[in-house]
Amino acid sequence: MKSAIAALALAAAALGATSLAPAAAATTSVDPARSGCVTYPEFKKVKNGMTKNQVARIFGTNGKLEASSEGGGYKFEIRGYNGCTQYSYVTVSFTNGRVDGKYQAGL
Repeated sequence: MKSAIAALALAAAALGATSLAPAAAATTSVDPARSGCVTYPEFKKVKNGMTKNQVARIFGTNGKLEASSEGGGYKFEIRGYNGCTQYSYVTVSFTNGRVDGKYQAGL
């Protein structure tokens, strides 16, 4: 089950990655105009078992619902968040409202 969630998280990240510039063009400076964005230190604070509300407090945003599914007594959800650096993105997967995986690109 967790491998399916990880695959969904990677797929969601890949959807956001279709407009990425080559790695050499990426920058690591934080853009102060991007309010509600996620930094790498914030990303590292998120741990398995945290609730969606705890993640929202750390990130300063609820993010965007990328995918969801429900069945067999489980509710799966993947939320996407903009990173604070250009071309960066974060996905967090939740099972029954609790973190069970996270992925970042470009933070």
